Amino acid sequence: AVQNGTVRPLQSSGATVSGQVGPNGDVNLDIRKSIAQAAASGRLNEKSGSGTWRLAMLGCHGRWTASKRTQTASN
Repeated sequence: AVQNGTVRPLQSSGATVSGQVGPNGDVNLDIRKSIAQAAASGRLNEKSGSGTWRLAMLGCHGRWTASKRTQTASN
């Protein structure tokens, strides 16, 4: 999830995420869970985004996509 340029993982993931989304939408992240470390980069706009990720220690890589969701206030 991204809020005000700060990235945070979903609570259930158990991952640690550092990095940010820049004012122009550039995404640069470091994602860690246990001993695994992945890097992700890409670009977001007002409604969606996409980019790539790489988990070098396992030789894995791929693409990610995102879409904007708004949170509704709870009473």
